[in-house]
Amino acid sequence: MLRSQLRTLEEALNSIVEAIGDGRVESLARLDSVDLSLGTVDARLDSVDLSLGTVDARLNDITEIQASVQTELVGVRQYTDHWLSFSYPKDVEGISAGLAEALNFSSGHRGYASQSNLWFNPALSLRYSESSVQLQDVNERIVEATFVLAQAVALTPQGGKILDLGCDESLIAYELASYGFEVVGVDLNDYPLSHPNLRTLASPAEAIDDDDLRGFDTIVCLSAIEHFGLGAYGEEPTDSRADIEALQRLAALSHPETSLILTTPFGEASVTKQQRVYDSDGLGELLDAWNVTDQRFAHRTNGHWIVEPDPRDKSDGHSVALVIATPKK
Repeated sequence: MLRSQLRTLEEALNSIVEAIGDGRVESLARLDSVDLSLGTVDARLDSVDLSLGTVDARLNDITEIQASVQTELVGVRQYTDHWLSFSYPKDVEGISAGLAEALNFSSGHRGYASQSNLWFNPALSLRYSESSVQLQDVNERIVEATFVLAQAVALTPQGGKILDLGCDESLIAYELASYGFEVVGVDLNDYPLSHPNLRTLASPAEAIDDDDLRGFDTIVCLSAIEHFGLGAYGEEPTDSRADIEALQRLAALSHPETSLILTTPFGEASVTKQQRVYDSDGLGELLDAWNVTDQRFAHRTNGHWIVEPDPRDKSDGHSVALVIATPKK
């Protein structure tokens, strides 16, 4: 519209020039028209000034809002830093119920360490509660790990070869490698620790070549054989006795002096989706390809574990067989 008005003004001025040149009286009327047009242009310019003023005001508002948001963000950051610095108290009395819940989750078998494949099934588990930390449980690892480590060190020649069958969630393979033995760890999952003396194979045992399972001085199997073939760890379950087949195959691939160091649940025979429990007959069937040279049993009574030479008729429902054997040749 403003451009149109300017064009009208230009036409009027041209008419004035023509009127003056022709000596026409109508030039005065044209001048009045020019005045009116100039007035309209002034009004339009005033309107533009008002619009620009509104834009300036909006820009000022946006600038103020931005500054306010920035101030709020600084405040939030300061509050967050303050909260984090006081979320973890320096003494037990300061443990809140929420913090206790977080600590219990984090230290458990579904916590962040477990999700990162860095949970190693500790023998002692703690229970956090408001203003308190208590011993919750002592599991079978308290005797199993001690038995396996002690016997492996005693029975394996210095620098000898050790196979750890079912090495995940255990420090045994890493500890024996650190002690100076040449260790091969086998498990369905990748082992998270590395060592110059440690090689790991992430595979079902039945899928591993014979050459990778042959000629070990010692085979350790800490609370693993009872899970074979059941699908408890994501593998395809099988109707066959994968536990017996694995030990038969290892016996055939071992030399006569190879030592098998094995721990497994013992008690009333049962099979679940998670594991097997072996009774005396079941344990004999499992070890049919091996000569048992030492057999002990760990029983838990009143929360305490005790290793004894013979099985008990009764315990509080949880016992473990600790076995040393050599292959039948």
